[in-house]
Amino acid sequence: MTEHTFSIAFSADENFSVPLGVAVYSLLLHAEEGRHFDIHVLDGGVTAKVKRMIEDLKEQYPSFSISYWDLKNQFKDLPSDYRFTTATYYRLKLASLLPHVKTIFYIDADILVCKDLGDLYSIDLENYYAAATQDFSSAQLEHEGLRAYRKAFGIPDDGRPYFCAGQMLLNLELMRRDKIEEKMMQTLYSVPPEALGAPDQDVINCVMGEKIRPMSYRFGSIAIFEDRILHGEYLHEIGPRCIYTEEELKEATLDPSIIHYATAKPNILIGPRNMQEAKFFDIWQQSPWKRMVPYEPFKIKELATRTNPFVGKMLMFFPRLAIRCPRLLKAYGKLLSAGTRFVRPKP
Repeated sequence: MTEHTFSIAFSADENFSVPLGVAVYSLLLHAEEGRHFDIHVLDGGVTAKVKRMIEDLKEQYPSFSISYWDLKNQFKDLPSDYRFTTATYYRLKLASLLPHVKTIFYIDADILVCKDLGDLYSIDLENYYAAATQDFSSAQLEHEGLRAYRKAFGIPDDGRPYFCAGQMLLNLELMRRDKIEEKMMQTLYSVPPEALGAPDQDVINCVMGEKIRPMSYRFGSIAIFEDRILHGEYLHEIGPRCIYTEEELKEATLDPSIIHYATAKPNILIGPRNMQEAKFFDIWQQSPWKRMVPYEPFKIKELATRTNPFVGKMLMFFPRLAIRCPRLLKAYGKLLSAGTRFVRPKP
């Protein structure tokens, strides 16, 4: 490895195969000349086609290596659903999985890199296990999920920030020294499954919280908050315990280094709903995956949940066929929205 080699880890399963490809493409697209990335994919079933397409990126961007770590048979005994799949737990294994790596940037696959990440890797992690952005649930005085987390893990309400696990710069060397992975596993299995609200994130904050340092919101600007940050009332929309100033949030939203599409994904049946989603559509359309559906549209997922998975597979046929025609996709989206009114949830 060279002096400018950065280690980075993604977690993805079959459903996040295309987002992974777009994320890697955006990372390489914005990297400064001379930058090299040692990429590790925590693999829960990434498709062979997407793996080949990522490998083909080396023809244009030779400055990366990539390894896939098959973890799809792990954590099967832990709770999971459509939002938190078993892949969400994979990041807890990084310290032992990569014993040769001292520092790594872990990031979810539903992101877009908008700038070179050199500044990120310059963050000083001495005596810290990680650097991360604040989860805005801890910016509010009262948040049901955060109260449940504190109750389950015995965490006092002392004003300590609760951090987002979707993007973290990790000091794996210090984590190994202090046996953090073992402590996280012990904590994970010590609480009732129903107490795990955001499973990996709760455990990481419980075990590592006192040694997580805040990092700039521009390294994890969340698209769903764009309108609230730019046009809402700061204290009301975000919360009085936010560690970032209003100016910092607005600057990071308008000029992010990384955008995280947490909770609400870019939807091809609707099109971009804000500037940060427009950035995704722009990069996706430039990428080798422009003829592949990046995320299963919400309405299709909703109808599949109300009926059965086979319905979802059938409904996905048209978006794949009409991927080049946004107008047809939007018309199909409106038709599905009308259809959901007549489909009752499964008993």
